[in-house]
Amino acid sequence: MRQLRAIVIPILTIVFFIFQVDCFAENLPDPTRPPIWGNVKGTGIELSQGPILQSILISPQRRVAVISGQTVLLGETYGGARIISINETSIVLKKGSKLETLRLFPEVRKSVY
Repeated sequence: MRQLRAIVIPILTIVFFIFQVDCFAENLPDPTRPPIWGNVKGTGIELSQGPILQSILISPQRRVAVISGQTVLLGETYGGARIISINETSIVLKKGSKLETLRLFPEVRKSVY
């Protein structure tokens, strides 16, 4: 009986410690989760419904942008507008005589509550 107790007590102690550590685990947001595009309900934040610049790739051979999930090269068209400029943080679209700039990191507006 003593030998059984000598085995069972350490095993139960280890099991209790394992479950206790799990109880104190914190729920953290996933830092690799992609951002939410569109209207975020309940926050008062409404994002643009137009094209969204998601990524830019610049190499010596080419310049590529990803706009709303579509990959376009410099000089190609997107939504009837020609891509006339791609730099590190933005692109310029030209449709007729109208120019539109899409930024990779749109300006963030701060609100004081």
